[in-house]
Amino acid sequence: MSVTFYTEDTISDYDNNPNLSNANAARVLELLGLRGDTQDELVGSDSAESFEGRVLLAQALTPADEGIPAHEIAGPGARWIECGRPVGYLQQRFEQLLDFAQAHRGETIHWA
Repeated sequence: MSVTFYTEDTISDYDNNPNLSNANAARVLELLGLRGDTQDELVGSDSAESFEGRVLLAQALTPADEGIPAHEIAGPGARWIECGRPVGYLQQRFEQLLDFAQAHRGETIHWA
């Protein structure tokens, strides 16, 4: 599963819309102050200008991403592999989301 960021005009532009895995999207949205307390809150919207400000603030406050190595998550009757994230991933995504917000000023950015 994944979360895609889009505007009304780019909803069908799958190749150019930012797309993140659920786990990475949850972390990015948390750092942007756009995620509530429940795991399922990976859907929302914000004005491009507000979103841009949130990304700029997150860029300024978030330490360099050291990444997360892939690891196994064992549970009752299940085994999951968390693929982790590479070093610098958050900073790369912030840049991508900033470019997206700046390109769509005056519009609403949605994620789902």
